[in-house]
Amino acid sequence: MKFSLNSFSLREAESIDPDHETRIRKLPLDFPDLWMEWFREKLAHREIHLSTVSFEGRAVGTLIWRIEQDAGRELVLMAASSSDPKIDMKQFLSQAVDALAAAQQCRSARFHTTRPGLVLHGHQQGWQTSEIVLRKYY
Repeated sequence: MKFSLNSFSLREAESIDPDHETRIRKLPLDFPDLWMEWFREKLAHREIHLSTVSFEGRAVGTLIWRIEQDAGRELVLMAASSSDPKIDMKQFLSQAVDALAAAQQCRSARFHTTRPGLVLHGHQQGWQTSEIVLRKYY
């Protein structure tokens, strides 16, 4: 599946290639090796989706997402990373999530973040804070 997003496009990928892995490993994930293994397993069973972000014909980003169903379909953005420092990921994410949610016939979308600037940008783009997540490791 491919979506035009101004000058960006998304294409669903079948597996995590080395470029995707490099971008994913730049994310602030606790236990990155365990997350990579989990992403690969869930992708192999089609429980999550991986999309390649392209800009001017070259791959510049990775999105990992899933659909959850409760009272309606919800797009859950699990991870997003860019390999091009010139790409404004905040602006791209706004476009990408809207396009994916529409294409997947979702009534809502959500993502978790530890970045205060992304929260502020999200609020400016119409997102609402719907939960605060606390985690404790043992």
